[in-house]
Amino acid sequence: MTGRARLPLGTVNAFLRQLRIMLQSAGLRHRNGRDGMGTTLKNRLWLLLIGSACTVLSVSPSTATEVAWRSVRGIPFEVRSGMEVARHTEGKRPALLYLLCSANGNLHIVLSTRLPSPRWSVRKGRDDHVSLFVDGIEHELPLVVDLVDRGRDLVWYEQLFADEDIGETDTIVTPPLDPNDVAKVGRWFDPTASQKISVVGIQETGVFMTATGSASEIQELFSSCSSVSGRRK
Repeated sequence: MTGRARLPLGTVNAFLRQLRIMLQSAGLRHRNGRDGMGTTLKNRLWLLLIGSACTVLSVSPSTATEVAWRSVRGIPFEVRSGMEVARHTEGKRPALLYLLCSANGNLHIVLSTRLPSPRWSVRKGRDDHVSLFVDGIEHELPLVVDLVDRGRDLVWYEQLFADEDIGETDTIVTPPLDPNDVAKVGRWFDPTASQKISVVGIQETGVFMTATGSASEIQELFSSCSSVSGRRK
């Protein structure tokens, strides 16, 4: 395992649910005139905090945000099919890049990640002109993207056990892609190489990943999606 170990979002959420329940219980006891948090509640809190801290030290960062494209929040169109194109490398900020086919037969690039910008600057509905790079600046595709779903901010007790970049992911989507652009990107992918994929310019930040898709898979999705579009014309 490389890099700093982080707590998976599912574990954070489970921890938070229990913590909220206990804090609400403590507040109720206090309002009823009792002695604040009783010994049993204090012990439960300490055990929960210690257990969560142990999980932070033991979990691999590659387990965070390991979700299929079907689980990505906020996609503004009905998805017919899709594929994973790239993902974060171990020890890096969790990120997943997808190529999705809509029910209308259009292809979109979708990025699911916690944007590295300060959270106050991450705003929905803001179009950004960005660049998709495949293995260097010689393979650049200009894109316009829109932040369609913003992950919530972490509160103070979440920040004790998880870095800000492990919170709920943001969802970034392109408009329908030009078929020529899809074909061009597909030709850039080399299944024999460990290619670096980056999306640079999203709210003045960049996201860096490693390719997981291949040219043949992209072409297959392109063909099947185009057939849907052709049937609708």
